[in-house]
Amino acid sequence: MRNNNKGLIITLIIVFSICAICLSFLLGFLLIHKEVGFFNMARFHFASKTEMIYNEEFLVSDISKINIYSSSGDITVKEADTSKIEVRVYGKDKNSVRVSNSNHILSIDYKDVVNCIGFCFYREDIEIIVPKNYKLDTNIESKYGDITIGSFNDGKLVIDSDSGDIDIKNISDVKINSRYGDISIVEVKRHLDIKSSSGDIEIDRANLLENSKINSSYGDIEIGQIGDVYVDAKTDFGDVDIKSNNRYAKVNLVINSNSGDIEID
Repeated sequence: MRNNNKGLIITLIIVFSICAICLSFLLGFLLIHKEVGFFNMARFHFASKTEMIYNEEFLVSDISKINIYSSSGDITVKEADTSKIEVRVYGKDKNSVRVSNSNHILSIDYKDVVNCIGFCFYREDIEIIVPKNYKLDTNIESKYGDITIGSFNDGKLVIDSDSGDIDIKNISDVKINSRYGDISIVEVKRHLDIKSSSGDIEIDRANLLENSKINSSYGDIEIGQIGDVYVDAKTDFGDVDIKSNNRYAKVNLVINSNSGDIEID
């Protein structure tokens, strides 16, 4: 009986030691990556919205630029059959969002202030709905969450994202700094400047009219159709496959990758 108790005690000591080591690693990770946080890690995203905490419309003539900051949650900018700009914010606390319109600049500042223990069955999202053919000029800073942008053929977009995928339909001018997450663009019509630390980059069509660049630390880069552009592509670890390349083109696309394949049709 004593031998059985002794074996049980030793087993419990080993189990508790493993748990303590795992907890130490988790706490160390959260201290280094503060933007992730325990509450974000424990949060589910459901398809249905839980509560709209802000909803307001603005005249298009009053807005020439949109600035968006979000500490947590998805951001969507889309076009619709409307004559105004509409801002919708979903969450749990209306005090966590501040919206202002000054000097024709619409600013949306959303800082998650709701704490919870365990699994939180809610989500915080920002939706911006603008008229079709709207000349988009938008800056987005996101700590955690996916970013989805609709079709803006005459649009300028600047994105700084810590964690989350970025999905863009059509854009004219885009600058992206992504630390973690995949980037997908259907079409770029003039200029692009992309910096990605970790994640794949996929562009269906790149009809560039100005010199552009892509810098990737880790992840594959794939571009489908490309205009009359000279592509200067290098990767330290991976393959480079460029189907056709015009060395005398007036527009250059420079691609540098530390690790990952580069494929251009």
